[in-house]
Amino acid sequence: MASTDAQKAAYNARKRQRRGYANVTKLRRKLRRMPDEATKGIKEALADLAKKIEASAKNRVPVDTGTLRDNITAKVSRDGLSARIGVQGKRASKKAYYVKFVEHGTKKQPAQPFLGPAFEENKRDGVKQIGDEIDRALLTVAMDTTGGD
Repeated sequence: MASTDAQKAAYNARKRQRRGYANVTKLRRKLRRMPDEATKGIKEALADLAKKIEASAKNRVPVDTGTLRDNITAKVSRDGLSARIGVQGKRASKKAYYVKFVEHGTKKQPAQPFLGPAFEENKRDGVKQIGDEIDRALLTVAMDTTGGD
């Protein structure tokens, strides 16, 4: 009974988290319209955050053979405004297919989360840094459109 309650709580927490990032797509769309020189800092901050989360996940993942740890990567999108951290690509996914079982557990194996905690560990500083860069980009664009007055 307790594990069912814990599972429901975890599911609800993930659901709330997804809702909290619902406007990210709108923000990305607006940032893509801005000049590259204005968004350069945002892209660098995002890439930096992705690398930090990747390193943290690699430090947290339980290691047996090292295959899972070796296949965790951070990949920044072409536009530089989003990133994915985890096991990615066909070859890596075949080698470390069990990533979901480790992160979320199974009926017989308890969860050993490493990606979620790695994100949570770096979220506050990363979001602040990206937010500061967004503010700087908006100021740059505003100054350009008003002529610097």
